[in-house]
Amino acid sequence: TNFTRSFNDGLAFAALMHRFFPEKIDFASLKASNKAHNFTLAFRVAEEAGIDPLLDVEDCVELEVPDKLSIITYLSQIYKALQDHKPRGSTRNLGAVTSAAAGPGTPADGGPGGNGEDGAGSDPALQRFIAELEGLEQAFRALTRQQILDGAGVSLNDQVAGTSSQMKAFIRRFPEEMRPTVARYNRLMKEIPARVNAVYKEATGAGEGYAYKGSAATGACARCEKELHGSAAEFAGAWYHQSCFVCSGCSRALTQSCLDIGGKPFCNGCGRSAFVKSRGGSGK
Repeated sequence: TNFTRSFNDGLAFAALMHRFFPEKIDFASLKASNKAHNFTLAFRVAEEAGIDPLLDVEDCVELEVPDKLSIITYLSQIYKALQDHKPRGSTRNLGAVTSAAAGPGTPADGGPGGNGEDGAGSDPALQRFIAELEGLEQAFRALTRQQILDGAGVSLNDQVAGTSSQMKAFIRRFPEEMRPTVARYNRLMKEIPARVNAVYKEATGAGEGYAYKGSAATGACARCEKELHGSAAEFAGAWYHQSCFVCSGCSRALTQSCLDIGGKPFCNGCGRSAFVKSRGGSGK
């Protein structure tokens, strides 16, 4: 088991909640293919148990590999909320079940981040890290539209993402104290791309660049030049086989929306870079 792919279909969270609240989740009826339902159900039951909704269902469904940091943080909150709660039919609570396997330095044995004496307030490295992330947030709030168009938004997003390794290390030591900082990190990792995308889309006039038209499209595919058949995508007046409609940068399939940069379709990530380069910037 790991903290990424093992949690990518919602069944792991659903199984955990079913263990404690079997009357609320019929686990046998759940299917791995119905990710949205699995995450929604598990998160709802968890919230009813007093566990803050730190994860977003839409993000969990869209990501093939969930963010390990977010998964670990959410699991730590489940542990805290349910450590004294006995699963149905069991005489052992969550704390008793996990303490043997938790290992040194975890909340289960009173190590750093648990009930030990080593607190976050006495750790200067952690305080510097928190101050750094707060500074990045302030820089984001002060970004102007022109700065974003010149690539400052992409650069700032990279800086925030670059704190991930430090974040994980501090979470292992101070899981409770890190909670506000993790929330700030997750917020920035959603808000920065959203604002950058909005500015780029406004500047280029790009939005929903295509629409599926089923078998109504006729003629040749603009990419492979073979006859259109089945589902097709329309972009900038041209038609593509669904399998041929890919990002001009990374060649990944475009299934929801795209950016129009120089008349070519791009995914959001490649499109931001292409837009900055088209203006003579480096994006860094």
